Amino acid sequence: MKGLNDIRQTSNYGQFMEKMGWQIISLDKQNRLFIKKIPLTPFYLGKILRAKLPINIKKIKNLQKKYRIIILKIQIFSLTNPKELTDFVKPDLHPLIPTKTIWLDLKKTKKQLWKELEKRTRSNIRSAKKNKVKTKIILGKKINKNELKSFYNLWKKNKPYNFLFKPSFKEFKNLTLSFKNNCFFIFGINNSEIISVVLILFSENMAFDWWGANSKKGRKLLAKPYILWEAIKFSKKRNFQVFDFEGIYDKRFPKAQKNWQGFSKFKKGFGGIEIQLAKPIATTIFT
Repeated sequence: MKGLNDIRQTSNYGQFMEKMGWQIISLDKQNRLFIKKIPLTPFYLGKILRAKLPINIKKIKNLQKKYRIIILKIQIFSLTNPKELTDFVKPDLHPLIPTKTIWLDLKKTKKQLWKELEKRTRSNIRSAKKNKVKTKIILGKKINKNELKSFYNLWKKNKPYNFLFKPSFKEFKNLTLSFKNNCFFIFGINNSEIISVVLILFSENMAFDWWGANSKKGRKLLAKPYILWEAIKFSKKRNFQVFDFEGIYDKRFPKAQKNWQGFSKFKKGFGGIEIQLAKPIATTIFT
């Protein structure tokens, strides 16, 4: 992980969080704390996402007291938590973000990446092409409002496992505005109809499979593996080091991620290595 930059500690992500009503407090040159006031109370909620080590625990404790952060959740960009941090906090059984993912090494050749796909994934990509699925790549700074709406509407209608907490169009728009120079969209199209979509965000050296969805027709025509493969190739072309699939099922959290096993199997079809990150942790001002 040395030298890699997670999306959640970038200035673009900070802009997005500010648009969503969070305050940013700098912990050091590479880590940020996000806090948000609980209405009608003197208390705050706080989160530190994918922080790089070392992390200033003394400063975190002081900030928690200063802002009365009633619940502070922390996830480290590391395979293990440092002892001094685990002594300060308790395990968090309800992670805010993925705790396990798959990384593709984009320094490999396109031929190597193709060879490492599972046989079924390669077959599905070929089938999508035969089914006349076309792809359209749009950089974030060039996408228009109608294209954004089309993306969001398809995504909104095809995320049944997340029906209670779907992000609003405002949140989606704020995300794309914040990352307009650091994202791209891929649309899967058949007979002028958008049937599959993918949004890729990127940091300095990593690309992240952030949002994606298939319509019923898209699933039938096997569009998603095809446009995701195109996203991987485009990310490689832009010289990113790692393509992050942004979450797969983690057996350490069977309840919190009970609906993740289906899409995790799909993502594993692209090869790569599984990365199990340090367990999330949390603390309150009452501990």
